[in-house]
Amino acid sequence: MKSVLVDTSIQIDRLKAKHRKDRIESALSEFEFTLSTGISVLEFKATVIAECILIHDTLRQKGHFTLAQDVLLEKNARQVKLRGHIFRNIIRIQESSFTIDEQKDRLLAEQARLQLQRIIPRLYTWFMEDSVDAIQTSEVFCTRASEEPKLKRVAFSTNLPLCKTGENKFCKVEQFVREKAATLAAMLRSTTDSQQVLKACDLIDEIVSDATKNDLSHGDCRTLGDCLIALEGRTASHALSTNQRDWIPICAALNKEFVPMAYPEDKGR
Repeated sequence: MKSVLVDTSIQIDRLKAKHRKDRIESALSEFEFTLSTGISVLEFKATVIAECILIHDTLRQKGHFTLAQDVLLEKNARQVKLRGHIFRNIIRIQESSFTIDEQKDRLLAEQARLQLQRIIPRLYTWFMEDSVDAIQTSEVFCTRASEEPKLKRVAFSTNLPLCKTGENKFCKVEQFVREKAATLAAMLRSTTDSQQVLKACDLIDEIVSDATKNDLSHGDCRTLGDCLIALEGRTASHALSTNQRDWIPICAALNKEFVPMAYPEDKGR
């Protein structure tokens, strides 16, 4: 069966712009089965959902839509491009502080905040239930990936709490790395110069060599990112990603065909 592992970059791009979504859907239609993984869910929570929660909280704190928008879209802010996509294509509200009156500014802040209260849980549900045919979670059992975003009275509960083994962390990531990742890391060291992949290889080696290391955080799992996703999704015959530099050597090591995704419409922007 012709199957494809869908990288987190693809899942995020499906939400960013219609022309990207259309290209991705066309590519996915060529496959009989689409697959994602629990680590990809973790990455999605750490990016799209985390930024949506930050925007929600900032709208509540500032009370003015344009003030929250201007603060969050400062050029030197982390994830500023993703936040721009969220404002334009998920919340779908944009205004200028130079042309809006205070009453409308406050109303828009409340409108956008309430929209996000509905949107954030739906984004998680979309990923888990509708975005692909299946999500592979049965080997790593990522605890953070299994926790859906929950609204308390006025704010969301902590999106990615610190992992504490035996308290709120019951995954098998260290065992999975020791059993599945050592050979991959050895192969990648001789085939790639990607600093991100080599950093993942260093952490794999550290886990494999130290049998007592059982305290990986969700940040560590994001460092291992693509390696874990590829290993969890190793049954797929193909992998689809925008990140050619990291995924080409990973796919070669796992006997998987890499399918690059690019957006020619974005050139010159």
